[in-house]
Amino acid sequence: MVDLLHRLLGALLGARRGLVAGATLVGAALWLLLLHDALGQPSPLDLLAVAVLPLLYGLAGWWLFQLPPGVVFRVASAAAAGAPRPTARCRGSGYFAATRGPRWRLLARASLAFGADGSLVMISPPPLLAGPETARQAFPSRGRPTAAQLRAGLCTPHPEWVYQPEALTGGSRLTYQSAEDYAAAQARLAIPRATLADLAVGWQYAGLRRWPALRLLYYAAEGSLASAYLAFAAPAHCAWARERLLGSS
Repeated sequence: MVDLLHRLLGALLGARRGLVAGATLVGAALWLLLLHDALGQPSPLDLLAVAVLPLLYGLAGWWLFQLPPGVVFRVASAAAAGAPRPTARCRGSGYFAATRGPRWRLLARASLAFGADGSLVMISPPPLLAGPETARQAFPSRGRPTAAQLRAGLCTPHPEWVYQPEALTGGSRLTYQSAEDYAAAQARLAIPRATLADLAVGWQYAGLRRWPALRLLYYAAEGSLASAYLAFAAPAHCAWARERLLGSS
């Protein structure tokens, strides 16, 4: 039952903006009804409701949208059960440092690397692994065939081809036109071992699903306490990441 409630909460959290929009529409309809009644038979209470209701809805919507991004996480040691198994991928949630400043990403597919002391680095989306040559193969030219190629009956193999990141990052709505475009979308989240304040094992929930996950509390550069989450495909990956974060060999 507890797990089911967390799954439902994860689904509601992901749809919170839609819920706010729906509540706004309901509030607008209610306000129009109150306005109709106030114009027909005005009373002090009706006039007060017509004046106060939009203000209350506006304050509530503003407050909800100002809340920091949420993650549904439940502490449970079972999430790290089993023999540890290494992995180079995870789903990271936290504030990633991008070219335009910190950006919150929820369950973003990311590469995973640990230092010898347990320091953590995540990059999302994962970088191309073999440098410029891989980039050229991943992003072939979109140019149209030349006149000489057309006369010879030849054409480029993929004239309208656009790189799809599913092979590296799984299902995504994003497409990238070039290696530079892909690199510009990358963001980095680094947590030095010395800044780690707490580490908890459990489950992360979103969209009626759950993942074995780790919750990291750490001190950001400005000294405030921040949180990040690492979600994995299997509990064995979670156990391995926990060992690395604790600095075990």
